This record gives sequence, C-alpha cells and structure tokens, in this order.
Amino acid sequence: MPYVFQTFDTDGRPHPRWRFQYTDWRRQKRTATGTTSKADTAELALGVQAEQNAIRKGWRPPPKTSDVPRLLKDTIDEYLAWGASQGGRGDAQAYAAELHGLVARAAQG
Repeated sequence: MPYVFQTFDTDGRPHPRWRFQYTDWRRQKRTATGTTSKADTAELALGVQAEQNAIRKGWRPPPKTSDVPRLLKDTIDEYLAWGASQGGRGDAQAYAAELHGLVARAAQG
C-alpha cells in the first residue's frame, strides 16, 4: 500500500506537490513526486504500486535499461545540449568548443 505525504520547507510552509512512497518489485522502498492534488497523487501511487506488484508476481517482465535502444548520436546530442544549458564561467565557452570537437571525432570513428 503506497503512502502519500507532503513535505515542508524550513519555514514550515507545505510544498505544493505531494509525494508518495511505494515498494518496488525488488521490495525496496522508493519515493516519487506526485501532483498538487492529494487525491490524484494517491491514484497515481496506487497505479505505480499495482504495476510493481505485477512485476514482482511475474505477470509482467521486469524492466531493463537495454529494452529502449538509443543511437549514440542521440545520446551525444542530448549530453551536449545539457552541457550548453548549464552555462558556466571563465573559459567555459572554449571548453565547450573543445568538447564538441572531441565528441564529434569519437562519434565518427
């Protein structure tokens, strides 16, 4: 049975999003973020828990990271876009240009 709760700031103000805790298919406790509605979060938590129970009982296959194939180019592009969004200071632009060149050469061969 999942547990729905709300966290609080250091000032004592409640966080707008509710959170929930559930037990995954390996019987480990996991915590996830829900919605701003307690009822919607409880419904989401029940769905997640039901899916994990089905995996644990063998009704569904366990998830594997290799199930979703990704092209190396897509992974590299995502990494470079993430790096560009982080900003930086000092010689960050020079480093980014150097990194783009290194990654492009690695992707080609």
